Amino acid sequence: MVLIMSYATSGFRIKGDKLRYERKIAGYSIVELARLAGISNGYLSQIERGTRETCAPRTFKRICDSLSLPPEKRQELLTEGQVPA
Repeated sequence: MVLIMSYATSGFRIKGDKLRYERKIAGYSIVELARLAGISNGYLSQIERGTRETCAPRTFKRICDSLSLPPEKRQELLTEGQVPA
């Protein structure tokens, strides 16, 4: 499966608990991953807790790149029915 990221859409709904799991598997703290992705640790925490419902496609890509997630893992982070186009 090949995923092509488009920055034209308004945002992705991310499964925060799945993102937290992937972050912990990678061995990063919230502070470390936020720094790598170029976002605040508060913003990342909000995504993981589900209090921030959407994430800009560019931010989603930076988080996934920082975690070195392959395309299938990136797709697993998105809620049902979303496909990066």
